[in-house]
Amino acid sequence: MDFQNLQDELIEKKLNLTEYLKKSKDVVKVFLKENKLWTIFFIIANIWMLFCAAFEKKLTSESYVRLYNSFRYLISMLNTVAPVYSNLFYTAVIMKMGFKIENREDEFTFKKLFLKFLMLTLVYFIVSMLGGFLILPAAIILLYSKASLVGMIIAGIIIIAIIVFVLIMFLYFIQIYCIRKMMIFDVFQYNLEISKGNRMRAIIPIIVFVLLNAVLRVPFSLRLFDKIPLIIIFPISAIAGIISSFLGIFIAIMGVIIFLNVEYDYLEKQGL
Repeated sequence: MDFQNLQDELIEKKLNLTEYLKKSKDVVKVFLKENKLWTIFFIIANIWMLFCAAFEKKLTSESYVRLYNSFRYLISMLNTVAPVYSNLFYTAVIMKMGFKIENREDEFTFKKLFLKFLMLTLVYFIVSMLGGFLILPAAIILLYSKASLVGMIIAGIIIIAIIVFVLIMFLYFIQIYCIRKMMIFDVFQYNLEISKGNRMRAIIPIIVFVLLNAVLRVPFSLRLFDKIPLIIIFPISAIAGIISSFLGIFIAIMGVIIFLNVEYDYLEKQGL
């Protein structure tokens, strides 16, 4: 794939959804070819997280509790490593492919990757804490209204407002921070500037694929596998984990392509 041609196309015009999908598919193929080891560990991490989520729902059974206790420390370690590696992987995907499209591959270093990953982890933590406080009124309303229709509607409006606020504040935040050399507070401002008139361009395709990924992952966090033996759950986890991994990579790369296309258009309009 000619990445110079891809960058030229992203600069020349705003692409449509079909073009985003096609370009993303082509870039994913290149990423998988050039980052086999990264991807293999990512798939293993995803399979483990799905399998373990289903396994932990079985801990009401004494036999499964004994099995869990036998490997408690190993399971705890893997439960820590897998999500950390997954988040590190997504940061690497965004940086690697953003730099590659712009012919800046020599700028990628593990030191930069790790520092950006640490800062993004801190941002995720702060946003999660704030999100918890913001959702608290919705929980209180539901509690005191005893889940009445009016209470559910008000709580729903609050939750939707929070989601919209987060989307507006963080739509291109991760891509900007990973690909551009900016201080964290400048990233917030820049995200708001380039997002104007370009929110639905990212929100619609990304949400569709995120929901598809959720359809694969959420069942493992529920009690849908309570009566299914682990020997059957594992291959189901493996299949879902592989598909979910490729979807995750596709979502991350499509986010990079949409961001670059939007940013190039913004810079052109600013005469930069």
